[in-house]
Amino acid sequence: SSRSETLALIEKTRCLVQGYPEDLLLNYNLMTDSSKIMAMKFLSRLEISLVMGRRGVIPIVTSKMVELSLVHGLTPMSAIGFAYFGSMLASIGHVN
Repeated sequence: SSRSETLALIEKTRCLVQGYPEDLLLNYNLMTDSSKIMAMKFLSRLEISLVMGRRGVIPIVTSKMVELSLVHGLTPMSAIGFAYFGSMLASIGHVN
């Protein structure tokens, strides 16, 4: 994807996350849907492997992991998505 598309995706995800106060996220519901949990496991493994190759796809995978976590609850893999997302925000200068 192009840089402008990537930045738009990051901004869309940032706006989604902004709607959740930090104290809510720290005590958020756990994900219970087994198909969503499997998707998160797959995406976390995919994201880690993308670091070695197709780095341009990482924002897409990261945004999907964050979205799934916010909509369906947290899993241990949510931490990977949020960590990558924070790293992406920092890399474009969005540090709070």
